[in-house]
Amino acid sequence: MSELDPIPFPPRPHGSLAAVKKVRQDTITLWHNQWLSDFLGDMIQGGSYLLGGAPGSRKSGLAMQIALDLARRDECVLFIPTEEPPTRLLDRAGPMMSGWSAKDIIAGYANCCVVRENPSIDQLPGYLTRQVISPDGLFHNRNIKLVILDSVQGQGLPATATRRYERLFEAIRLLSAARITTLLINHVTKRNELAGPRTLEHAVDAVLLLRKTPAARLLFCLKNRFGPADLREPMVLGLDPITLRLNPSPLGKAMVAASHTYLGVGTGATQIQAGVSLATLGSRGRVMAPGLPKEEIQQLVGSIAQLPGIDLDDVDFTINCRFPSTRAYRGSVGLAMAMALLGSYLQKPVPANYLYIGEVDLGRNVCPLDDQFVNQLVNDIGVGTYFSGGWRIFVHPSAAVSLPRGDGIEVVPCERLEQALYATWPELR
Repeated sequence: MSELDPIPFPPRPHGSLAAVKKVRQDTITLWHNQWLSDFLGDMIQGGSYLLGGAPGSRKSGLAMQIALDLARRDECVLFIPTEEPPTRLLDRAGPMMSGWSAKDIIAGYANCCVVRENPSIDQLPGYLTRQVISPDGLFHNRNIKLVILDSVQGQGLPATATRRYERLFEAIRLLSAARITTLLINHVTKRNELAGPRTLEHAVDAVLLLRKTPAARLLFCLKNRFGPADLREPMVLGLDPITLRLNPSPLGKAMVAASHTYLGVGTGATQIQAGVSLATLGSRGRVMAPGLPKEEIQQLVGSIAQLPGIDLDDVDFTINCRFPSTRAYRGSVGLAMAMALLGSYLQKPVPANYLYIGEVDLGRNVCPLDDQFVNQLVNDIGVGTYFSGGWRIFVHPSAAVSLPRGDGIEVVPCERLEQALYATWPELR
């Protein structure tokens, strides 16, 4: 056979891989949430997606955000709420359409359908067959593109209910065969693991986990049959205070925060740097503090973790602390180090003229300074060489009464770590 002769097509014997016909996968593009498509890939028509999260993580809000993206383009979405009344969906949708045109708002409301009968998991396959898939069904003419079940465990479905979960899997298969995409909202356990049996994760095409921190929401992709799943890099999302929509946050990259402290006679203000970044989901974080006592830093992290609104479950961060090599470590730098760590974690800069002095114990108390150390600080402030300019000094009340005021010096007494936190960032109260 010459090079110009066509290559004969190989035979396709029955039962061989060559006889398998590739099924075309149509996609559902999220025009107004392109960040999710960039992270996950386009949603596949007929695919099944599982979204887990703790209460308050905005998993139902993200589901509504996806639904409105489709509804705005005249694609119909069907909600099956098992935990909330339809009025709650209405309240959630309203703010998310802030700034939309009247035409888009009408489309958003009109194309989001809600099941009012609230079928149980046992009834779900039959209900979907009759009302969605059947030509005579209530929602068949709406040409539903996406079905959202919120939530899987909304009717008290335990992980041991094997038969009922099989009915759920049957419903997923029915919708997939009808080329209708499924989004299942799922609870998580106290250990921040997806609730339900392991077969639930195997039954779907993609698994997402939404975690909440005080500064952001973290979206992890645990499984994705249609594209890559990268556990190392979550999508960092911020919550818009007006629309309540989740969008990519500028806080996605770790921020190094710096605070100032005092190390003793003749030093003036010394800078402490700290950085907090996420560790891989499910792994333990590392404490990296060259030249510093690791146990002291770990205890300090334990104190910070007790603060209201600070979620350090699973120690999912890495810490780097830079300490001046000219001085030995002493406990009085604890308050400054805690504020640098909090600044990095909350993605808030520490004001450059704030000075934090004092040890922080396991109960978040700021410990008193010894008299000799206070006298050194008073003398250095009096000299004026080391503390020129304006400084706001945070110390225990017993030391605060001895420090001079005026000439740009302000003293803030604080007995607790949270007093220093709220005095530094009042908006966190």
